[in-house]
Amino acid sequence: MSHDYLDYLTCHEEVSHPSLQSKPLIGIFINRFDSLALLDNISNKKIRLLVDANEDLNNKLVFFSLIDIDFDNKRIFGHYYNQEGQHWEKENFPYPEIIYQIGSGLKKEKNLFKRFQEEMKQFGARFINPLQSFDKWTTYKHLQKYPKIASYLPSTTVLNDQEDLKTMLGKYQSVYLKPIGGRKGKRILRIDQNYNRYKILTYHKNPNSIPVNNFCELIDHVFDFVRSKNSYIIQETIDLLSIDAKLIDLRAEVQRNGTGKLKITAIPVRLGKSNSPITQHVDSYKFTEFFTSIWKLPDKDLADLYSSLITLITNVYESIEALHGKCGEMGIDIAVDKNLQLYLIECNSKPTKASLLRAYGEQTLIDFYKELLQYASISINNGNQCLDDA
Repeated sequence: MSHDYLDYLTCHEEVSHPSLQSKPLIGIFINRFDSLALLDNISNKKIRLLVDANEDLNNKLVFFSLIDIDFDNKRIFGHYYNQEGQHWEKENFPYPEIIYQIGSGLKKEKNLFKRFQEEMKQFGARFINPLQSFDKWTTYKHLQKYPKIASYLPSTTVLNDQEDLKTMLGKYQSVYLKPIGGRKGKRILRIDQNYNRYKILTYHKNPNSIPVNNFCELIDHVFDFVRSKNSYIIQETIDLLSIDAKLIDLRAEVQRNGTGKLKITAIPVRLGKSNSPITQHVDSYKFTEFFTSIWKLPDKDLADLYSSLITLITNVYESIEALHGKCGEMGIDIAVDKNLQLYLIECNSKPTKASLLRAYGEQTLIDFYKELLQYASISINNGNQCLDDA
């Protein structure tokens, strides 16, 4: 680092709380609304659980958003939790040595967010997770290079023009359109073809189905929805496991633990809403509980499925790190078809952990955060070798 943080505190005496006098400064990047709420001593569940996870570790956690950054003086006016007083306080801090992103900027803050990235890169900060979401098309092309993964990838291409869509529908009769940089299941649609007629399935608060009479009409709907070419991928639809028209998939929650080792924390099973093309906004179950009690899978089949999952998840995580550098955490979405074959759907650089929380409870998430914070600490002690550059 360009300066020693403890020396800085001694000289400037801006942060005097004893809980902030040891270990590297870890900045938790949140959105502006959560930052404003902390002024009123209101914190959301993820922030609260992060604080709980850090209680015994005594890391210096500072929560901040884009509106809290003083670029001119290279400072952040961030929030920290006063354990003794059991309330939030706001103080002036130097730039953090490590950054963990759990929130994002607004669309109108895009340029400001880029400036933030550049500032942190110049400063030499390290990131627990990449600031940018994984690009689905870049990720797909990268993973195709790995024989151990390529066979698990659904057929995928970029939507350049209507011929791409016509070709994919001709091959598979059902495809998904997904934004290349999208997250949280937003702006996704599925198209089903039945001879020369089509059906568009979307989800916004509730599932929605749109009948379409011909291909020309379909194209009008698609490009009205997509808005710009080369910003979406087309992916073949997998015949997922389902219950009562509710799709089922898996979200593997994976991290680097306190010794830097890869750890698969849990694999929640997600059950979508009836007739929804996505499984977000869902019920979630523990992996073993679902496949034994609900799906009634025989023990040997369950063991084989789990073993295949562990191998695939590990290979995917390490292959993504070959592209993006070390990742402290990752959410990996996996489909299971009617024959119990696995398909890699996508990887998430900033998983919300909503399914993990619903299925496994708060203590599991606290333990997840605790190991992630330990991982961040050892990265500094080991000469920054465990975290990726900005």
